[in-house]
Amino acid sequence: MRNGTMGSTVLLEGSEWLDPLEQQVRGGVRKFLQELIEQEVTEALGISRQHLYDILRERKPVSAEVAVRLGAAFGDGPDVWLRMQAAYDAWHALRTVDVSKVPRLAA
Repeated sequence: MRNGTMGSTVLLEGSEWLDPLEQQVRGGVRKFLQELIEQEVTEALGISRQHLYDILRERKPVSAEVAVRLGAAFGDGPDVWLRMQAAYDAWHALRTVDVSKVPRLAA
């Protein structure tokens, strides 16, 4: 069983029954709501919108400072956010770093 789609999502995505003008209006409403939410999040975290965009678009990592702010906002502490960032970084490093010439050291 999979999670169903919310009805509002289906309506806002625009269906065949919506004319192009109505689709444009609904898209504008969705964009407005998204920007409003992003503004509230950035104000609550004390970071710029550009900083949030860069994190969401994976252009910047979640720093220790932002992890502290996220942890306070969500009540889960900074460790969760730092572990997620470290796992993400390690996953990418395993796929991009050539270790073929690194010798294995005996203990």
